Amino acid sequence: MADAGLWQQDAAAGGSRWLEGEAVPAGAWALVHGERQLTIEFETEHVAKCLPSWERAGEIVRLDMYGKPTRLNPQQAVRIRQVWTPEARRV
Repeated sequence: MADAGLWQQDAAAGGSRWLEGEAVPAGAWALVHGERQLTIEFETEHVAKCLPSWERAGEIVRLDMYGKPTRLNPQQAVRIRQVWTPEARRV
Protein backbone atom coordinates (compact mmCIF):
# COMPACT_ATOMS: atom_id res chain seq x y z
CA MET A 1 0.00 0.00 0.00
CA ALA A 2 1.47 3.33 -1.00
CA ASP A 3 1.95 6.01 1.61
CA ALA A 4 -0.47 8.75 0.64
CA GLY A 5 0.76 11.00 3.44
CA LEU A 6 -2.10 9.85 5.65
CA TRP A 7 -0.09 7.82 8.15
CA GLN A 8 0.43 9.24 11.61
CA GLN A 9 3.20 8.57 14.09
CA ASP A 10 2.94 8.90 17.83
CA ALA A 11 6.02 8.89 20.03
CA ALA A 12 4.05 8.70 23.29
CA ALA A 13 5.01 5.85 25.62
CA GLY A 14 1.42 4.63 25.70
CA GLY A 15 -2.13 5.68 25.19
CA SER A 16 -5.16 5.38 23.00
CA ARG A 17 -7.10 7.57 20.62
CA TRP A 18 -10.73 7.26 19.48
CA LEU A 19 -11.19 7.76 15.75
CA GLU A 20 -14.76 8.60 14.76
CA GLY A 21 -16.49 10.13 11.75
CA GLU A 22 -14.00 11.43 9.20
CA ALA A 23 -11.10 10.38 11.47
CA VAL A 24 -11.85 6.66 10.85
CA PRO A 25 -9.17 5.32 8.48
CA ALA A 26 -10.44 5.16 4.89
CA GLY A 27 -10.32 1.39 4.59
CA ALA A 28 -6.80 0.65 5.86
CA TRP A 29 -4.31 1.31 8.62
CA ALA A 30 -0.85 -0.03 9.35
CA LEU A 31 1.58 -0.80 12.12
CA VAL A 32 5.20 -0.05 11.30
CA HIS A 33 8.16 -1.31 13.33
CA GLY A 34 11.58 -0.84 11.77
CA GLU A 35 11.63 -2.83 8.56
CA ARG A 36 8.31 -4.56 9.21
CA GLN A 37 4.83 -3.33 8.40
CA LEU A 38 1.45 -4.91 9.00
CA THR A 39 -1.30 -3.40 6.86
CA ILE A 40 -4.90 -4.08 7.81
CA GLU A 41 -7.48 -3.35 5.14
CA PHE A 42 -11.19 -3.33 5.98
CA GLU A 43 -14.55 -2.43 4.55
CA THR A 44 -15.72 0.88 6.02
CA GLU A 45 -19.43 0.23 5.40
CA HIS A 46 -20.10 -1.16 8.89
CA VAL A 47 -17.31 0.56 10.91
CA ALA A 48 -18.43 3.40 13.19
CA LYS A 49 -15.21 4.04 15.09
CA CYS A 50 -11.73 2.71 15.70
CA LEU A 51 -9.55 2.65 18.79
CA PRO A 52 -5.80 2.24 18.36
CA SER A 53 -4.04 1.76 21.70
CA TRP A 54 -0.42 1.08 22.52
CA GLU A 55 2.12 0.50 25.27
CA ARG A 56 5.71 0.81 24.15
CA ALA A 57 7.26 -0.76 27.26
CA GLY A 58 5.32 -4.01 26.80
CA GLU A 59 5.41 -3.75 22.98
CA ILE A 60 1.63 -4.06 22.88
CA VAL A 61 -0.57 -2.58 20.17
CA ARG A 62 -4.29 -3.06 19.64
CA LEU A 63 -6.30 -1.91 16.65
CA ASP A 64 -9.95 -2.24 17.62
CA MET A 65 -12.88 -1.56 15.29
CA TYR A 66 -16.46 -0.99 16.41
CA GLY A 67 -19.48 -1.55 14.19
CA LYS A 68 -22.32 0.86 13.53
CA PRO A 69 -25.51 0.23 15.50
CA THR A 70 -27.60 -2.05 13.33
CA ARG A 71 -30.97 -3.65 13.96
CA LEU A 72 -30.88 -7.29 12.95
CA ASN A 73 -33.63 -9.83 12.52
CA PRO A 74 -33.16 -13.38 13.77
CA GLN A 75 -30.62 -15.27 11.65
CA GLN A 76 -29.09 -12.01 10.27
CA ALA A 77 -25.46 -11.07 10.86
CA VAL A 78 -23.09 -8.19 10.27
CA ARG A 79 -19.52 -8.97 9.30
CA ILE A 80 -16.55 -6.66 9.24
CA ARG A 81 -14.08 -8.26 6.85
CA GLN A 82 -10.37 -7.57 7.38
CA VAL A 83 -7.32 -8.46 5.30
CA TRP A 84 -4.01 -8.53 7.19
CA THR A 85 -0.85 -8.21 5.06
CA PRO A 86 2.63 -8.42 6.62
CA GLU A 87 5.30 -6.73 4.53
CA ALA A 88 9.00 -5.96 4.62
CA ARG A 89 9.83 -2.27 4.25
CA ARG A 90 12.95 -0.46 3.23
CA VAL A 91 13.94 2.05 5.87
